[in-house]
Amino acid sequence: MPRKKSQNIITVPRVDIVLLIVGTRGDVQPFVALGRVLLAAGHRVRLATHETFRKFVRGNGLEFFPLAGNPADLMSFVVKNSGIIPSISSIAAGDLIKHRHVITDILTSTWHACTVEDDETGKPFTAEAIIANPPSFGHIHCAHKLQIPLHIIFTIPWSPTTAFPHPFFTVDYSKASVEKVNMLSYSAVEMFAWSSMRDIVNEFRNDTLGLPSLHTRQATYMMIDERVPFTYCWSPSFVPKPNDWASYINVSGFFFLDHDATTDTKIPDGLVKFLGLSNHYRNESLSPVIYIGFGSITGYDSDRILYIILEALEKTGYRAVLSGLAKDNDKLPKNVFKIDNISHDWLFQHVSAVCHHGGAGTTAAGLRAGKPTIIVPFFGDQFFWGNAIEKNGAGPRALPGKNLTADDLAEAFKFVHQPKVRAAAERIRDAILKENGCEEALRAFHTHLPTSRMRSDLESTYTACYTLNEFHLQISRHVAQVLVISGRIKATQLHLHSTRYWPSMFDNRIHPPFHGIIKHSQKAIVQIFSDTTTGFKQAMHSHTWTKSTYNVVESVLLGLINGIGHLCIGCLSLYGELTDVLNAVPSYYDPYNESSYHSRPYVIDFDTGINAAMCAFIDGWKDGMMDVVTKPRIGYERHGKLGGVAGLLIGVVNSLFKPVVGTLSSLTWFCRGIYTNINNERLVDKGLETYTVNTLGLGSLPSTITQEELKQHYNNNMKQTVKTASIVSGFSPDVCQQIINDFDNIKKQYVDDRLHKLGRVLLAAGHRVRLATHEKFRKFVRENGLEFFSLVRNPADLMSFIYAAGDLIKHRHVITDILTSAWHACTVEDDETGKPFTAEAIIANPPSFGHIHCAHKLQIPLHIIFTIPWSPTTAFPHPFFTVDYSKASVEKVNMLSYSAVEMFAWSNMRDIVNEFRNETLGLPSLHHHYTRQATYMMIDERVPYTYFWSPSFVPKPNDWASHINVSGFFFLDHDTTTDTKIPDGLIKFLDPNNHYRNESLSPVIYIGFGSITGHDSDRILYIVLEALEKTGYRAVLSGLAKDNDKLLKNVFKIDNISHDWLFQHVSAVCHHGGAGTTAAGLRADKPTIIVPFFVDQFFRSNAIEKNGAGPRALPGKNLTSDDLAKAFKFVHQPKVRAAAERIRDAILKENGCEEALRIFHIHLPISRMRSDLESTYTACYRLDEFHLQISRHVAQVLVISGRIKAT
Repeated sequence: MPRKKSQNIITVPRVDIVLLIVGTRGDVQPFVALGRVLLAAGHRVRLATHETFRKFVRGNGLEFFPLAGNPADLMSFVVKNSGIIPSISSIAAGDLIKHRHVITDILTSTWHACTVEDDETGKPFTAEAIIANPPSFGHIHCAHKLQIPLHIIFTIPWSPTTAFPHPFFTVDYSKASVEKVNMLSYSAVEMFAWSSMRDIVNEFRNDTLGLPSLHTRQATYMMIDERVPFTYCWSPSFVPKPNDWASYINVSGFFFLDHDATTDTKIPDGLVKFLGLSNHYRNESLSPVIYIGFGSITGYDSDRILYIILEALEKTGYRAVLSGLAKDNDKLPKNVFKIDNISHDWLFQHVSAVCHHGGAGTTAAGLRAGKPTIIVPFFGDQFFWGNAIEKNGAGPRALPGKNLTADDLAEAFKFVHQPKVRAAAERIRDAILKENGCEEALRAFHTHLPTSRMRSDLESTYTACYTLNEFHLQISRHVAQVLVISGRIKATQLHLHSTRYWPSMFDNRIHPPFHGIIKHSQKAIVQIFSDTTTGFKQAMHSHTWTKSTYNVVESVLLGLINGIGHLCIGCLSLYGELTDVLNAVPSYYDPYNESSYHSRPYVIDFDTGINAAMCAFIDGWKDGMMDVVTKPRIGYERHGKLGGVAGLLIGVVNSLFKPVVGTLSSLTWFCRGIYTNINNERLVDKGLETYTVNTLGLGSLPSTITQEELKQHYNNNMKQTVKTASIVSGFSPDVCQQIINDFDNIKKQYVDDRLHKLGRVLLAAGHRVRLATHEKFRKFVRENGLEFFSLVRNPADLMSFIYAAGDLIKHRHVITDILTSAWHACTVEDDETGKPFTAEAIIANPPSFGHIHCAHKLQIPLHIIFTIPWSPTTAFPHPFFTVDYSKASVEKVNMLSYSAVEMFAWSNMRDIVNEFRNETLGLPSLHHHYTRQATYMMIDERVPYTYFWSPSFVPKPNDWASHINVSGFFFLDHDTTTDTKIPDGLIKFLDPNNHYRNESLSPVIYIGFGSITGHDSDRILYIVLEALEKTGYRAVLSGLAKDNDKLLKNVFKIDNISHDWLFQHVSAVCHHGGAGTTAAGLRADKPTIIVPFFVDQFFRSNAIEKNGAGPRALPGKNLTSDDLAKAFKFVHQPKVRAAAERIRDAILKENGCEEALRIFHIHLPISRMRSDLESTYTACYRLDEFHLQISRHVAQVLVISGRIKAT
């Protein structure tokens, strides 16, 4: 599907992001800072938090949505219980029940925050990504429902590690090692939280979101199982990232809100005078000033804390700026100045130290100001920060608020004024000033987004949030607005687009036998009892005997039906549990079972159930057959002869046991798919509506324009429709018009979504694929999972014919045989299985010759795919044409070269081709005297072409039409026929120390010439060896040398070694310029020397030279050792390596096979291929009397059932 460039070229589309934040001002402020950075990056940002922060959030330019809960109440609960785990006294006082109600409200409000319009502007909003802190609770459940990405960002550790315990866990290291206790603390907190909230969360999932319930293992490990990205906003120089945290967990640096628009920037004169700033910012006669503040921790035991502070100040003689604690009517001594909302960034520059509760924001501000810090923690993360301050030497040990004394605080005041403590604080400050936490968090957020699923088709500025299933498009809300307003689609055609799957949210546990039948038997009994009771109650209130009898009978029958349904499900569940047990049996008697381990699938709908059933069946039979071979080998390798015998016995048992179990299990997974799909349908009416005009934002249409008028505008005045679409969507009129045009083109040629993904890619897309090529490649094709048909002639003969100056006349018999076998490849049954085959589409390369004639006979689509240009262009000549630019301009010669090659080929093959058309195909001859029909038929018929080279390597010429495409290279990354075992001698040759680089060794060059080994190979080998001797380089040599040839010590001869592995460990490559070898070398970023022998090899060598990734071509016929030696030196220059790396980077962003698949699908005549009655398979027959086109499979049903005759 075409994708247009966005108006603003950014790597990540613009996303509608909701930030779900529960907590105090200190918790919210970092996310306001992050929100502003996200906003500056082009995203739409809604910060959902408590109502009390509305002005703070709105004032900083972000959208706001209120979450339930009061931060003061939440703080009171946490302080009173020193964390989230309630004390006995708190439970007795009813705090836990109240807290559960708050959590229920928070969960509901998180869903509203993701889906409800703005409560001030009325602007529609549906989240496309969620950023949240853990206490917002509903984040992952809302992300699961909306199928969108989630990113957790927090100020304290929430990911299991051995480095430090969970901040809300009371540590006791007497029972186990520090590392073990630390790691277990996280699961302990998760388990406790889940046990107290399980019913609330599952009720929220069931009733509000329409999602299935979670079990304990799912709930407590869902963040880990789903690899949800975490970013911790503290400085890595203050608390480094633990070594056992995975790559998706990041430490970004502190978030600082440098320009808070809501903070009063006017500093009271009294404060300026108190700080001594009116006298050049420092008055040496004044004692140091300490900042003392406890944030939101003011309502708990504040009188006692204030008294201790004042006493400690009196003992030490220090002065203080006091934030909070004291009431307005409290009388404070002269050495204390009370403040309200003063910017920490300014204030902390003018105090000598800071003393506070250890909130993340205050700690970060103090450290950025380089101030020694005293932390008086009350709960949770505050102890974490206190420990980190002490460990870094920037302050004393933490002084817990509940045990605080004036003496301890006085000692701490003195401690932070020591020079070594100030030096430690300044060292941390210097590190923090080099970091940018918000920007790093933005980078981490972008890195973990599934951008391929988020990028919108037609116009890619905004995130895709809808799918148009019938056109196989994923589009943004803005593109959808354009299409709806222009009348191209209806709003009801739009469906919610999943950008992130959450498979672990579906239960794939192995249950003990009888678990299901017991569970569903209980449900059956309850159902029968409840329905019968309901019927009797209704009967008692009925006024007539007839009505009473009807109610009783109806309820009893309903109860019996539901009860029998539950019993049936229970029996199927028992069957499934027994097959699960049978699947596990080999693990008890087979010590080598890990070699055939298969992960347990997640079944989330009918399709995944079908896939799981197929995998179970295939794996059972495949493992059973393979174990007879693999188990004896593994047993012998591990335990010698006895192990081999044991392995053989195990293999024989498995060959009988596993196919049976696989067959039985396939039914289990099939039934689970059906059951899950029914459950999904039952819940589908809950939660978010996946398509409505309202969520599209069409409420913002100009009031003077109605939908009927829009339709009329579409018919009569296109410009007005585009203008309206531009107003609503925000796109320019030109972009709107382009979206409409692109959609109209796709609508004409769209592909049915059953026809979905060349060779293995086509197979994976659901097509039946036969690869017809030379007999030599039978094993290669079959072992890669494709059907094979043999084209006559040996590729060596073909190579010899091509090499011999294109002498078609001498090799006419080769062409005759290829033509005939091409027809057989399209129509003859499989020569191994006997399975019938008739082609319904042809993909071919031009040298297969018979392609268009077979397509003509069968009346089916043809698509040409090739590695070298075969379509006329002024950009470069036909590779088979010897260029002479002295007769005309370059462009004219290039263009004419293609018709010259076609005319020459036709003049030499005309009688062969026409004989094939007449006698084999029964088609009329192509014109003998009027050659245009034959030489221009591909152009006249607009046969689609796809060239599989990288467009960044050789761009598509501007004069190629839209049906000619450049897809990117094709790579067979997992070739099952290539020997993956690397010879020990090769590893030693590449590096004796097994490090793949030893500076004492000269660079190694790969040298190979593919199929060009029979032509003058002795001369070429001599030149190669002489060039290596002259330069001192070493070489890995593929081909050329015979087994009995004696080679120098600096040359290692190889056979069938994977290029993907080998090219990673050489410095450059030298070869004949074959398409595959060139592509592999470029993907491995290797400078390339091409020694071409004919045609396309010169084409690629010219491209290599033009891109600066290698020297000019060294034609094989004129090759000398001096030229080759110079080329060896040339490719080791830094600029050449840099050019190769630049090409590599571009190639790695491409997927040639998938792009070719997309192009192949686009050019199929879908409407003529779709079968009536049942549309899975391609229509290949007509029933003229009924005006039907049907597939072979439908025809079989109709003939067998006697509905029609085969005639």
